[in-house]
Amino acid sequence: MVTGEFVGIETTLIDVGSTVVKCVRVGADGVIADHSRRRNLGESVSEQVDALILDVEAEFGDAEIRICSSANGGLRVGVLCLTRTFSGAIAIHAMEAVGANIVYSSELRGTHGHEPQEHVDLLVVVGGVDDLGGARAQDALRGADLTAFPHDRLVFAGHHAARATVDSMWPGAETVASPLRSSLSPHDDALPRHVRTTYLADIESKRDLMPLIPRSAVPIEPTPAIVSGAFARMLAARVGPEMVLDVGGATTDVHYSKDLIDEQRVTGSLSAYPDIGRHVYTALGTDASQHPTLRAFLRHSRCTDVLEAIYADRSQNVYADLLEGEVPEGLLAYVCVFLALSQLWGDAERGRDGSESPPPLNLQRLSSLGITGGAARIVSEPFLQRLLRTVGHSPLRMKIVVDQRYRWWALGMLSDERLTPEIWRSIVG
Repeated sequence: MVTGEFVGIETTLIDVGSTVVKCVRVGADGVIADHSRRRNLGESVSEQVDALILDVEAEFGDAEIRICSSANGGLRVGVLCLTRTFSGAIAIHAMEAVGANIVYSSELRGTHGHEPQEHVDLLVVVGGVDDLGGARAQDALRGADLTAFPHDRLVFAGHHAARATVDSMWPGAETVASPLRSSLSPHDDALPRHVRTTYLADIESKRDLMPLIPRSAVPIEPTPAIVSGAFARMLAARVGPEMVLDVGGATTDVHYSKDLIDEQRVTGSLSAYPDIGRHVYTALGTDASQHPTLRAFLRHSRCTDVLEAIYADRSQNVYADLLEGEVPEGLLAYVCVFLALSQLWGDAERGRDGSESPPPLNLQRLSSLGITGGAARIVSEPFLQRLLRTVGHSPLRMKIVVDQRYRWWALGMLSDERLTPEIWRSIVG
């Protein structure tokens, strides 16, 4: 929503990222100023944020402060489901939309003898439709073995008739309403609300972030959820791209419209997908995730094509340097874009790291792609256009918009009253 009424409130927006603390200052006069500083990992997060706030206030004066954060790496979630096609898909999309990082998903009937999975903050067990019979869900639960699925907390979001079974098998499991209904489409939002509440509690348990809670006028939401809200606003106002890649130091997130999902390659019903979707690549990033990103790139069959698109005659020398662990400045930003788009396109090499696969998108429908995150200050539109020619099975042609001032996330934090046409243009450009 873009209002025409001017509201003279000083607002300081802060995003505590994994590698950078970003700040967008929206003055009472509507003028926007940007501030950021790289995080010192040997120093308290709250102290660094406090120092930034003091610097900004010394220059501009006191203001309402709103904070979001991905400093704690987000909530890591594993999913055990009756079927990955329906219950698993619906639960995953609902939780990703509120900022959860889905580490894996497996079916309940295959848990015995399963290879050990990574430890997660939440293990979510889902399956069964409340307005249909629950016998199948109960049978699957009775045969489940969680030995290979280490977790801090267990959440059951399945058929109501199976709750007694869950209580007897796993005392202490948390229970929320099933997200499924007989139409096999999302029904109850209890699961994503529970995940969001758990994330906020996780923030409160972090010693470094706790001092920031009283400083923020709003709950400290996960940054991916804030960016998702910004993307939804841009789509609603028809002023932004149809898909956004948020490339950061630790992860790469894709925010997309349901219209882009390739119905020919979806197993199950499109009703499992929300109107605005998100998928996170937990091992794609330019800083903290640079090593897994580089490994994934070097084993990709089109690695040399990407290097040639970017470096032309120097590509072979750059490839030799990469094999020795020497990475040219800025390359990983392009690599994250390439790997994310390749997997979204349906590349056969996706999912090798064991992570949850992204939804298959028809990128030929995409007329505009947005790039935000730390990579937005590195990449250039001409080089990205060259990169598109290396993705997928046929050349991709689309407009590319780069958030060079790294402000789009601010749209997800400002109230409707603050979004005057002037401020909207200053953020989106």
